[in-house]
Amino acid sequence: MDYALFIVTRFRQGLQRGKPVEQAIVDSLDTSGRAVMFAGITVCIALLGMFALGVSFLYGVAVAASVAVLFTVLAALTLLPALLGFLGPRVLGRRARRALAAGELTGSDSSAGWARWARVVQARPALVATAATLVLVLIAIPFFSMRLGSSDSGSDPANTTTRKAYDLLATGFGAGYNGRSNSSRKCTEAHSRPHSRG
Repeated sequence: MDYALFIVTRFRQGLQRGKPVEQAIVDSLDTSGRAVMFAGITVCIALLGMFALGVSFLYGVAVAASVAVLFTVLAALTLLPALLGFLGPRVLGRRARRALAAGELTGSDSSAGWARWARVVQARPALVATAATLVLVLIAIPFFSMRLGSSDSGSDPANTTTRKAYDLLATGFGAGYNGRSNSSRKCTEAHSRPHSRG
């Protein structure tokens, strides 16, 4: 979606500058299209980097996601320009179409709203930086109380067989037996011990 919006935005700007539809499409592909292609290739390379992890079940995910991104880029560079050529000035809003029909052209790519916001930031940079820092700290507060770990059978409901087995192992072999770091070694030892009934 963002790839398509990037190209559509550049196309709209070209129309508002008075360029013909065909020239606006060419310019949008020559500028935003190059960026979309570069970004898509970068994403595909990053996704295929999961092969370097050596985890085989991620290979299919990496390939599937890379193919999806590849087709998205191809659609943005081929199908989207065709649709823009078909729609033409109809991609503009009503006000922009009326202004274009009246011969009012724009010479700047910046919107009035973002220009106002830029002036506010430039007028009070310390205040804006402090407010942004406070917001980030507020958002990050839950991070400091986070407890990371992998779920195991100890998280299952108490009436399930997996939880009962987990509790029996912990009771029979001691606390920490079900830990992931040494579970395989202890399981091997447990299987090698003679089993007693009763």
